[in-house]
Amino acid sequence: MVMRRMIYFLVISIFLLTTSGCSVYKAENYKEPSGSNKNDIIDNKKEKELSEEEILNQKAKEIMTDMTLEQKIGQLFIVNLEDVNNGLESMVFTESIKENINKYNVGGIILFQNNIKDREQLKLLTNNIQNNSNIPLFISVDEEGGIVSRLSDIASMKVTKFENMADIGEKEDYNRAYIVGDTIGKEINELGFNLDFAPVADVITNPNNTEIGRRAFGSNPEVVANMVKEVVKGLQENNVSATLKHFPGHGGSEANSHNEFSYTPQTLEGMRKTEFLPFISGIEEDVDFIMISHISAPNVTGDNTPSSLSKTIITDLLRKELGYENIVTTDALNMKAISNYYSPKDAAIMAINAGADVLLMTPDFQNVYDNLLECVKNGTISEERINKSVERILKVKIKRNIISNYKTSSNSEGGKVNPENNSKEENSQKELIDNITQLAKKGKIINSEFQVKSTTIQDVEEKLGKADTSDFVSEAKGVYYTFSKANVAFGCNKGDQIFEARSFDSKLGELSLSNVKKVLGEPAYSSKYDNEQIIGYTAGAEFKILFVFKESQNGENDLVLDHYSVLYPKGTGNNMADDPGREW
Repeated sequence: MVMRRMIYFLVISIFLLTTSGCSVYKAENYKEPSGSNKNDIIDNKKEKELSEEEILNQKAKEIMTDMTLEQKIGQLFIVNLEDVNNGLESMVFTESIKENINKYNVGGIILFQNNIKDREQLKLLTNNIQNNSNIPLFISVDEEGGIVSRLSDIASMKVTKFENMADIGEKEDYNRAYIVGDTIGKEINELGFNLDFAPVADVITNPNNTEIGRRAFGSNPEVVANMVKEVVKGLQENNVSATLKHFPGHGGSEANSHNEFSYTPQTLEGMRKTEFLPFISGIEEDVDFIMISHISAPNVTGDNTPSSLSKTIITDLLRKELGYENIVTTDALNMKAISNYYSPKDAAIMAINAGADVLLMTPDFQNVYDNLLECVKNGTISEERINKSVERILKVKIKRNIISNYKTSSNSEGGKVNPENNSKEENSQKELIDNITQLAKKGKIINSEFQVKSTTIQDVEEKLGKADTSDFVSEAKGVYYTFSKANVAFGCNKGDQIFEARSFDSKLGELSLSNVKKVLGEPAYSSKYDNEQIIGYTAGAEFKILFVFKESQNGENDLVLDHYSVLYPKGTGNNMADDPGREW
């Protein structure tokens, strides 16, 4: 499968590399909720003029300039596969699916067990869906772990089956929560998914709640907040968008919104003390999606309007009060809490005007699409309102490497936005770069188990034997040990802590300077040393990546990668000598 994941604006750093950390969320943190705390933001004051957020905005707007209104409307929909296959269930990619995906320019597809047979079939299906769309898609699934596990419940999928989230919450095992997110992220990404409708961020305030029940981490809002943050981190570190659900909090309800009208008796003040805390925690982790429930909250809104259709809930509370800036999706619009009381067309209009960006699984999708298009043309919904949603959607698709190396074709029919047609060689190169950057965020290099920051040189020698050479490099602030047979080298400080890991893997020669820049964008750091070109990117909160290129031996102009390293800059400081250490 052609990987459309993108690290697009990760922007990591190099001459040597970095790590990460997490904090415990407390209720008192509520005072200043913020949605602007971004991970992997480039911090290079000397050489960078634009922030990651500004770059994402710029790229999204650039794509939008060549998009038609029809394409913009289509991006608002995540649909069942059957909706683009003339109502027919399918486990294979058909011409009807291809035709309708591009006719309606859908933003994403959600798959269920009726679309899945085994790993080989699923990979082929997701690959074909993605490769045959004019605008790269969100390919999504409900894989929460525990009760709701679309993939792990199928034995042939060989996907890890986790316990209920309530079991993890009861133990207050935050590391386990991270493992859930990290494992699910790795496993579903490999299968072609880039969006997971998880984790459940609801706090169980009503013991009679059966719809959420043990899907939630529990009834303690601070515990739930910390659990949620770890799952989000694990998923999104693997380039899978996480989704907090179900805002403003489904844990106080009693009825099942899949089958009937459902409401929560909670007041706004009560929500601020309980239900909102996990969502604030996830917002601080820069979660890509938040799902709005269909429950009514009459003591908050003053009426029985479902939250998914309520401007008070979405715009006033989630956007303005909590400061959330990414994608808002409705819960499935075919649920009876909506479909029993609103027509599909009316529900879609109300959701969009309330502030939702994505309409999930709307009934009568094709007619709803046509109606929304007409509503924008006649002014019932402003195009400005649509543009705001599309910009948010495109930003996440860029950030998660779903849209990468795109090109616009203004001469093509409808002004199509086409992903670049990559060769097998280009795809292989991109996969390698993706692997390098994902491991770097954990302080690791390819083909090595040793993590910078938490590993000593003695740990390495226990596994690999004595180093071939060891040399003190004053400019690099440490002693460098070379293990030729393993194609690695490690830089250590006086405490024997490894602060840099270098890889000389033979595969690296496949990459050129233009390859790396094409995938990762302009570097945060750049310098020349003799015949070497060194560029750097930040990788998470603590690590940096340094790529070292040399002139090609075959006379080509493009520089080829000689080696790269992951650097933990803090490990190079010397407090006794008042030396802050390396930046790169």
